[in-house]
Amino acid sequence: MFQPLHTGRLGLTAQQRGLDTIGNNIANLSTTGYKKVRLDFQDNLYTRMFNKTDMDPDMNLQRGTGVREYQTARIHLQGALVPTGRSLDFALEGHGYFVLQNPNPVDEEELDQYFFTRDGAFYLSDEEGENFLVDEFGRYVMDTEGERIIIPDPENLFCDSMGNLTMMENGEEIIIAQLGLADFTNRGGLASVGENAFVQTVNSGEMLEVTAAVHHAATESSNVDLAEEMTRMIRTQRAYQIASRCVTTADQMMQVANAIRS
Repeated sequence: MFQPLHTGRLGLTAQQRGLDTIGNNIANLSTTGYKKVRLDFQDNLYTRMFNKTDMDPDMNLQRGTGVREYQTARIHLQGALVPTGRSLDFALEGHGYFVLQNPNPVDEEELDQYFFTRDGAFYLSDEEGENFLVDEFGRYVMDTEGERIIIPDPENLFCDSMGNLTMMENGEEIIIAQLGLADFTNRGGLASVGENAFVQTVNSGEMLEVTAAVHHAATESSNVDLAEEMTRMIRTQRAYQIASRCVTTADQMMQVANAIRS
């Protein structure tokens, strides 16, 4: 294939996926606990256009073969805390994740036994007369002992900064459970499974002690900055236009060459 066409095609594909990533961030602007994604690029293989007797690489011209998508980096920055006044809403300030039970684990290494999320908008699931604390998809919220949390009276529920869930009974404060929290050595190594949840991987490393503070009756908004995303979108669109012009120019060059030959 004519090299400019190949390079331009790779540029178009990469920038299109960059636009897709930015569009996904903007679409999740109002998603509770959402963490924005950045698409990183990497240049492709370089080849020498010709070799000189001097093997110093600075003395040899090189030709690149375009760009490619390298990875999608999840940016785990803090989102703004939004008070809701709802007793089953929780938010984390600092690094950490709520722990959910994975209803369908398949990992033989048991790395996906739990899901991890920053979305603390929870609900109650009435099963066999017990009110289990669940997320909006029905996944059980786990405590520090790895057990499902039961909330006897949601209207009489309190939570401190350590995640201790308490209620008043006969004038005494009783601890129901403590919210299970987890953190990891490499948060960027967590794999997104959709629905605001992540799963542990080999790259994420071992769990760490969580130092995040729990805020009751509040949720964490997404960390997407609309102004920043719009700026990135304009820049990506300009790069897409340049790659498109590269393809157009290469096509015109081939048309001229074909006309001369005929």
